[in-house]
Amino acid sequence: RSSIMKSLEPVPRPIGQAARRALLDCVRITVLSCLVLYLTSAVYRATYEAFMNRFQSERWYFVVSTVAVHETLYYGFNLVLWLFSHSDRAAPYRIPRSKHQQPSSKLMSRTLLESALSHWLVQPLTLYIFYPIIPGQIAPSALTLDGMSTAAMQLALSVLLYDALFYWTHRLLHHKSLYKHFHKQHHEYNGTIGIAAEYAHPLEQLLSNQGPTALGPLLTRMSNHTWLVFLVWQLCRTYEGHSGLSLRNTWLGRRLGLLHGHNALFHDYHHSNNKGNYGAPPNGFWDVLCDTVDPTFEAHLDKLGERPYYLQ
Repeated sequence: RSSIMKSLEPVPRPIGQAARRALLDCVRITVLSCLVLYLTSAVYRATYEAFMNRFQSERWYFVVSTVAVHETLYYGFNLVLWLFSHSDRAAPYRIPRSKHQQPSSKLMSRTLLESALSHWLVQPLTLYIFYPIIPGQIAPSALTLDGMSTAAMQLALSVLLYDALFYWTHRLLHHKSLYKHFHKQHHEYNGTIGIAAEYAHPLEQLLSNQGPTALGPLLTRMSNHTWLVFLVWQLCRTYEGHSGLSLRNTWLGRRLGLLHGHNALFHDYHHSNNKGNYGAPPNGFWDVLCDTVDPTFEAHLDKLGERPYYLQ
């Protein structure tokens, strides 16, 4: 009894350490994104020129390129995660789930149906309507040192802004006056899978998903190419965080820093216990700062032989 009570006592968490981890994550994401920006510059230029030669519309190129990236990752990346999660090789990486946490086929079907309507009708229409307020350049530009420095600044600020906005909007949606009306739908997944990331009420989609993702790029006047790279990172982190897999100890995760296994542990526990852990990033900066880390989360990790990312 005493050991159980001890595990539930508030634990002082080092804010400075969490802030350091948040900044290191921001640097890692920015550097990797700039590398992807450089490696995909020729592809972006080629697709832009081919599209413009045929359709001569930057507005539609913005719409089509954004939808193409989103849908490729929503269906493609999530399919890879789902297939891997059902393979024998995934056993060391599966987050433990009880039987009642397994999503029903009915819930998954409803998720795919709602996403089809949102992705293939609402999304392109919204992007087309709001194109006039997009301040960034659509056409490809030479990747000079100044250009890469600007892109790095835009990416870093957008990452930090997203983390802050997602925490506060997500925490707001857990307020008792809002939760049952707007956020409860997302928590129909007690144990999540990748496609559950976007299973949400339209208000939540706007307030806590799309808004935090788009505001940084809008304010920093991010180019379309940089926006697409930022979107790839954002979607991959979100889908992996809902996948039910913690891929932190894989070669891609530990050696190259391309995966977000600690995010999966952090957010998956939010779904299963539904107390605290409001932030998206695994560094837990805003949760540590505002003392909203689930009080049983660290004891839960201890049983799994893990340490919180913000204490590493």
